[in-house]
Parts: sequence; structure tokens; C-alpha cells
Amino acid sequence: VWSKTFGDAQEQSASQLAVAKSGQVGAIGTFTGSMTAGNAITNAAPEPIDFILAVDGNGTGLWAKSIDTVAGGLLAIASNPAQDAFAVCGYTMGAATDLVSGATASSDGLEDIVVAKLNATTGAILWSRQIGGAGKQLCTAVAMDAAGNVYASGTYNGTLDLGPGAFSPTPPATALAIWVAKLAGATGTGTAAKSWGTALKQQVKALALDGAGKLAIAGSLKGVVPFGSFTLTTAGSGAGVDGGSTVSNTDAFAVKLDTGLNPIWAHNWGDTANQDVRSAAFDSVGDLIVAGSLIGTFNLGNGATLTAATGVDSYSNPQADAYWMKLRGDSGVALCGQRYGDAYTQQTDLMVLSRAASGPQADAITLGGHFDGILDFGLASGPLIAGVPGTSSSNHVATFLFHLAP
Repeated sequence: VWSKTFGDAQEQSASQLAVAKSGQVGAIGTFTGSMTAGNAITNAAPEPIDFILAVDGNGTGLWAKSIDTVAGGLLAIASNPAQDAFAVCGYTMGAATDLVSGATASSDGLEDIVVAKLNATTGAILWSRQIGGAGKQLCTAVAMDAAGNVYASGTYNGTLDLGPGAFSPTPPATALAIWVAKLAGATGTGTAAKSWGTALKQQVKALALDGAGKLAIAGSLKGVVPFGSFTLTTAGSGAGVDGGSTVSNTDAFAVKLDTGLNPIWAHNWGDTANQDVRSAAFDSVGDLIVAGSLIGTFNLGNGATLTAATGVDSYSNPQADAYWMKLRGDSGVALCGQRYGDAYTQQTDLMVLSRAASGPQADAITLGGHFDGILDFGLASGPLIAGVPGTSSSNHVATFLFHLAP
């Protein structure tokens, strides 16, 4: 429909997109040199810094902002079909004053959370916060509800207070625990917050909100992590000290929370290889679809399994396949799933689900990612080929889009 580029002869790279109520497309990423989207921004330094920009529904630039996160990064952007606003979050290693006016850095010089809400049409910062304490605090995923409230999640160790009070117990420096918070849409004030896991290093890579305002968090899990009355244990954890600290692999996981951020269900999938969830979305009936990368085997728990093709790179590292799974919204039980790939690398990086659409596009799913080798979705048009196996092009990396009917 349209295609736009933003940048000069230096390096510019977009990492995530979101679409607001009136069709504005927001993007985050990093850049050096100059970019123009409504207005020009410039980074004359040799090291990249972050940007936020927006275009309208026709691809015309609306505004752009350069954001120096002081050796940190913006990691997520989100909006909602009912809101002309964007939420962004990430982390900073100093005072992120480009985003948070008057910000001060934690005295330990480690990572602090940054989160902000912006007007999608003008780029005006509606509110912003830098949140830190002793230890590391990062925001890796963000979402927005129809009322404009912002949900954010990530990992931390040390001390962290997102508004309702400091979390306890305090994760040690060797761990990264999970946190999630609800921030008031008008002010960014934390109205609810929860944390889980005080051992090993967890990762939150995706948030999703259903039509009733219930939140799902997903990513990769290591060791033994209690979520309320549910305890998730990754394959191969055994009975090692500190909650299974001998484990080195990660499982994919997803947890659904009620409106008070209390766990409704929690599940993990995987074997002694590495698996994760990189994107998640609820459909119109409240079921959750997750997607990511798979090495080894998933047991879906319904008699079906997903097993990645066996392959290693030149350093003998196992290679991943792209996959998706559909989970029941009320229980998290896997309904179905599929994986795609060969002995080379395939990975799902993003997913869009059109739950508000009507007709044949209702609940349609679009997956995006990258791959090398051959990626066969079983279409009559044949497979996608990034490089021919056994030739010098076999390590070429290509991107893909794959559209599924509901």
C-alpha cells in the first residue's frame, strides 16, 4: 500500500511498531546520522541512540524524537485501537532526561526502568517515569488497555518499588526476577504491581490484554518459579540448590493474570534444550496465541508434540524453528500448534492478531520473523528460500511474513 524509508547514509534500525486509534504507526529503534519524519532528528555521535517516530495512515511523517537512554535502550512500544497514544519502555544506565524531564539515575550506576506515554499525533510526552533502586531494573514489554492505562513488565534484582510498595523478598544480584505493573493512564502512577521468582534469570518478552482487561505475560523461564498457587519448573531443573539453580536451559512460559495481577493459570513448555515465547495476543473469544523459537520438543499436553528439525551451526550450536501455539483462555491448556523450519535457523519475532476485524480477517494471525535455509509453510506457492543449502548462500538471512486464517 505504501513503503517509506527514514534515514541517511549512516545507520538507522527500527525494532518494533504499534498502531494507534487513528491509524498512526509508531516505531522505536536506534540511529546515527539524521532522520526526518515530520521533523528532523540528528545524532552526530558515532554510537547509536534511540528514536521514537510516528507516521499517519498514509505513511506521512508526523513527528520524531531522539532519545539518549545513556547506554540503555527502548525495548517495547504499544498502543490500543481505542487510544491515540503510544506507550514505550526500556532501560537506562544514567539519567534519561530526553524522555524523563529532571530524571536522576540510581547511585549504583546500574539499569533503571524508563516508561512513558506519548500523544500519537503530536509526539507530546503525556507522562514519563524513570524507576530504579539498588540493583538492575529493566522494562522489556508494554501494553495499553482501552481506557489508556499502561501495563509494563520486565525483570529486576535488588530493590524495586513501582508505586504500591517495594517488592519482598529481594532477588540477589545473580538473579533476574519478573515484575509486572499497571500504571494509571493519566499520570503513570503505579496502581498495582506484582513480582515472582528470586532465583536464576527469567525473561519477559511479551504482554497481551484480553477484552476483559486480563493480562498475559510470556517469555522464557529457568529453574523453579512460583506464581501464586502455581509452580513452574523447567525441564532438567532437578533438585538443585536455590530452586534448581543447576539448570542451564530455558522453557517457554505464559501466565494469565486477573485485573488485580493475580495468577489465574501458569504453564511452561520445553525439554532440556532452549525454548521461548517472543510474542503473544488474545483472540476475540479470549484464547491466547503465543509464538517464538523452538529447539528440541514441546509437549502440548493434549497428545501432540512440536519437535524442531535437528541442525547445528558451525560452532555446533543447535538451530531453532519458528512455532505458534493456541491456548485456552480460561485454563491455558494447549489447543493446537505448529512449527516450521529445517536444519537451519527459523524464528518468529512478532505476531499481529486482528481480533477487532470483521469478515474473513476476524482473528486472522500474521507472523513475522527471520530465517535462513528453507522455510516451508505448506502453501501451494512453495517454500521460502533464504539461501540454497550446501552452497555459499546457505547462511543468508531473510525476513518472512506468514498470514493464517483463524
